[in-house]
Amino acid sequence: MALRLLRAATACVLTLALAPAAAHAAAPPQFVTTQALVRVAAGAPAGFLARATDPDGDAVTITWAFDDGTTATGERAAKTWTAPGAHRVTVTATDVTGLTTARTLRVEVADAAALPPQPGAVQIRRPGPSPAAAARVTLGAGPLRLAPDATVAVGLACAPGAHCAGRVALGHGGHRLASAPYAIAAGRRATVRLRVPAALAARLRRRAERAVVVTVAPDGQAPVRAARPLRTA
Repeated sequence: MALRLLRAATACVLTLALAPAAAHAAAPPQFVTTQALVRVAAGAPAGFLARATDPDGDAVTITWAFDDGTTATGERAAKTWTAPGAHRVTVTATDVTGLTTARTLRVEVADAAALPPQPGAVQIRRPGPSPAAAARVTLGAGPLRLAPDATVAVGLACAPGAHCAGRVALGHGGHRLASAPYAIAAGRRATVRLRVPAALAARLRRRAERAVVVTVAPDGQAPVRAARPLRTA
């Protein structure tokens, strides 16, 4: 009797030891963020950014497919369309096992003359073939002030590793008030003074504060616009 029980127990242990473990289902990559210019001027580069992680810890490759058949690889990409129209961009994250996750981004390309000011990000950074090829300019935070001599001082900073040059402009109500060129050495700051015509300055001073748009246009790159309060008192 004891021998039978021992044999039965041994058989049970062997059966449990040989039972297959539940298979672990691999998970596809997950996007952490996707960013794109939703509206860009024709002839200006549109910047794209996507980051993804894999739940299984695998490496992830980011690829871009544009609707004209061109492609790009990497977290950052840039694309220029020469004519106005609506376009689609598909970004795909692929892990080493071949599992994928895709998203479709829509971009409206508009005539530069018809593109209104777009309040938004204050940091200007466009992807290029190398970090040194991207103009990197930061617009100073806080409100602007219309001085008694009808000038407005705009603070700009150039990131290390890239000389920054272009134009900065001030707009209100869809109209340009003033503009001036800038040229800043890498890693330095500069103040650009914009002179507003006397008649326009007089109109601005009818209120203690106005909402204006600062446009920074690096040479050879798409302009970026940022809303700022303008103190006139």
